[in-house]
Amino acid sequence: MTGNGSQTADVTISGDWQGRVLTTPSGSIEVIITAFVENQTTGAVWESQIHQNSGSFIDGYVYNMSSYSETLSPELNAGDTYRAYAQIHAFASVGGLADAACDFGPGDGDNGNPKQGLYVDDVEIEF
Repeated sequence: MTGNGSQTADVTISGDWQGRVLTTPSGSIEVIITAFVENQTTGAVWESQIHQNSGSFIDGYVYNMSSYSETLSPELNAGDTYRAYAQIHAFASVGGLADAACDFGPGDGDNGNPKQGLYVDDVEIEF
């Protein structure tokens, strides 16, 4: 941002996500997706939760491709550098003899159509 002073803006981050978590009854899963705007000059961070799901599931839980659009309202300072992004925290665990899996990426070779992961397609700033 150039000029002088500061101003609050609406920053809309939008995109898609898809993945899979799996656990047997003795396990648990958690998926949290969050949008962020970070002032890289001062270290200030604004965040807003896009999605959360947690619990225990038999035979897994599959997330089909879902779109998101999240608006944050940070105060932008002239001359500072900013970064807007989304982050996923996905977790699966078990106790004893059981099975658990957490798959939100193509690392295991199943990068089908649509592909797995969390994607930011657009960042829009409105003053």
